[in-house]
Amino acid sequence: MPRLVAILAAALTSIGLLVALVWHLTYREAPPPARVTMSGLDGPADVGWTDDGVLRVRASTEHDAVAALGYAHGRQHTWAVSLWRQAALGRLSEWFGAPALPLDRLVHQLGLPDDARAAYADLDAATRDWLDAYGRGVAHGLSSSSAQLRQELVLLDVTPSAWEPWHALAIERLLSWLSTPVPNVPALGPPPSALDSLQHADHHLRRQLQLYGFEHSIAWVVRDTLTTHLAARYHYGGSAIPFLVETSMQWDDGPTITGASIPGTPFFPMAQTDEATWAILLRSPKDLTWQPWPASVETRHHRMHLHDATERLVTARHAANRLLLSDFPPQEALRSTPDSVLTLAWHGFQHTTDARAWRDLLHGALPSFRLIEGDGLYLSTTSLEVTGRPLVSESFSGGHFVGLTPWSRYAAERLATLAAEAPAADPIGWTTDAESPWAARLAPALLDSLAPPPSPTPAFEEALTYLLNWDFAYDRPSIGASIFDVWLTAYQSATGTLPLRPTLPEDTLTVDRDALTDALLAAIDTLDARFGSNMSRWRWERVQPERWRFPGWSTTSSLQGRLPSSKRFAPLDLPNAGHPTTLAWSASPILPPPTGPATWTAWTTPGATTPLTVRRRRLHPEEPLDRYLTPHRPPRPFQLSDQTISTSTTLVPLPD
Repeated sequence: MPRLVAILAAALTSIGLLVALVWHLTYREAPPPARVTMSGLDGPADVGWTDDGVLRVRASTEHDAVAALGYAHGRQHTWAVSLWRQAALGRLSEWFGAPALPLDRLVHQLGLPDDARAAYADLDAATRDWLDAYGRGVAHGLSSSSAQLRQELVLLDVTPSAWEPWHALAIERLLSWLSTPVPNVPALGPPPSALDSLQHADHHLRRQLQLYGFEHSIAWVVRDTLTTHLAARYHYGGSAIPFLVETSMQWDDGPTITGASIPGTPFFPMAQTDEATWAILLRSPKDLTWQPWPASVETRHHRMHLHDATERLVTARHAANRLLLSDFPPQEALRSTPDSVLTLAWHGFQHTTDARAWRDLLHGALPSFRLIEGDGLYLSTTSLEVTGRPLVSESFSGGHFVGLTPWSRYAAERLATLAAEAPAADPIGWTTDAESPWAARLAPALLDSLAPPPSPTPAFEEALTYLLNWDFAYDRPSIGASIFDVWLTAYQSATGTLPLRPTLPEDTLTVDRDALTDALLAAIDTLDARFGSNMSRWRWERVQPERWRFPGWSTTSSLQGRLPSSKRFAPLDLPNAGHPTTLAWSASPILPPPTGPATWTAWTTPGATTPLTVRRRRLHPEEPLDRYLTPHRPPRPFQLSDQTISTSTTLVPLPD
């Protein structure tokens, strides 16, 4: 018996060690090396990371600092850099097979890789050298053993291809395209099939990458009796992959830059230096227009290299920097008028880049953007500048607000109210404020217009009670918020419009009373079917949760069941609060899909002594049981200067 016990103990020990080894190899990433030799450096450069993922770069020259930034992006954010680069080059089908072919065809139709390469060739020498240094760093980071063994790449059995400096501009172009939805078609006839194909592929590209909704970003400045505060909320979809990386970068005789960088690029949408603080929102508008058939058409051909080593040719036709979206040559059956063609305009159809503008920001100069509009706020030591042409740009006593959609003007109204009522600005509290002036204006008017059914059911009466007692806040436990938005969604579905749209004057309310009643009954049935008849379970946090997806293939139905990671990387739902009309963000069923929870919020005051404070949710699906241990409470804010370096690498130049 003792011998049998010993054998069993040894077997269990061996199994435990084997499980621990597999667990370690599956989840644990090797720490960065203490010292790495890299070509092209002028001297040593230090790269450090905190437990919260904050990146710190220190170097003797700007050239070395941006190279170290590239190395950190390539090594620590391998999957984001690789996935976005693969998409921007129109090569997703090499990884994901035939389902990704329409996405690659769209990218080549838009000319993203070819125009990025041409834009790089047109750069001034200083900006090109800047991108070259960054590119050398990314290439070195991607070649590290840690990057090569990234779990997502291993599961797909792929290796990142060599990085070239112009690839950063391809990613820039991809993100610029994704930053703004394709607009609706002007009503001059049935849209051509080419537009249907483009919109379908664009929708699935956004869902594949889980990058969308950039237009819901906002920024604002408030001055109180003590100082000036600048805050921004960046929305970027439903991706659990970090879109912005908290970064502190410094070189000798240069500024200390503290802010957020975008992996795959050396660009900082929000940051502060000794001289200025800025928040640039990402928006690159598009326009669909019916125009006369042009006299001259440029035909562009692009090659797609497929995963099976075959090629396909993509043809795109342009005229005056507009993409033609009607059949060519014109066919009478597809033309709304004898001489019309539907065209798509976008800044990206030109050989342009904002690389120089992003670099100018780091050097304290107010930039001029060309690929994106550059909407945002630029706060120097002496003045406040509204940059670009934001759709919503509103001043109030002691502050200014900018936003990119009509919905954001309600957040501006709420901010003005809070600033007027408070003796001192409260960025931490205000960025989580979930009260909606839109709902406060609309809900009482709709309840006054509601015609109850002849025989109201107990469920109708109970729902009405929740609506009558609602405080117009989209906080987590609110049941009135859930009923209200699902009610409006049903009304919009039945009538094709909302009773009060953000694009109309505030006092314009158009409502069909019978449709309003029917919509409320339909909303009650919908919520009952989803969550049961117990209305205490109809909380906003359950009706509109945070839904996070990773790592980029979780929306590809042909891959979900085939990959061994499908359950591990399944979507993750977490409680949520907020609304498109509040300072705190949450999607709503009244918005067209896709919608998502991913936001990055930060605030600061000008001056090098005041740290940037950030609130964001950082998920770690590569960590053991992370999806089950992720806290349901809102993420805590943290100051970048309070972070302690936990791991670091020193980059040293190759010896002569």
